[in-house]
Amino acid sequence: MSVNGVEYLRGRDSLNGRVELVAYDVGCPEIFCDVRDHILSALGSTSSTLEHVGSTSVPGLASKPVIDIVLLVKDSAAEETYIPQLEAVGFLHHLREPGWLEHRLLKHKVHQVNLQAGGSEMDFYAGLLRCQGQNDQRPSGSIPLGSHIVGGCP
Repeated sequence: MSVNGVEYLRGRDSLNGRVELVAYDVGCPEIFCDVRDHILSALGSTSSTLEHVGSTSVPGLASKPVIDIVLLVKDSAAEETYIPQLEAVGFLHHLREPGWLEHRLLKHKVHQVNLQAGGSEMDFYAGLLRCQGQNDQRPSGSIPLGSHIVGGCP
């Protein structure tokens, strides 16, 4: 189904729902690290950036109970280079937005994780979701993989 240039691959209902804020979940960093490891094992050097962003990346901050991850790939329109690998490690491809930075949304089958995939031009979007000014409270660190991975995992 396509609406206003957005292709809903699993129907719009799969993305509709009530958004609620909950107290910070101390398990979010561990879930991110686990999911990150699966993504890295599936993609190898295909990705250039993998980052835990949004409110669940800030210790102590109330948030929606969904971990947001931004994945930047060389060419997000070339879905055959990364979508099948992500589906093999538990993600479902939900939407395609070719008119907005070639954005793709995948959701994890088990964990409450939204994976926002796009090309390098989507880095500005990742910047909007980064929790600036929280770096002193947020685990940090970069691991080279093409460009970088952020998220404070060992």
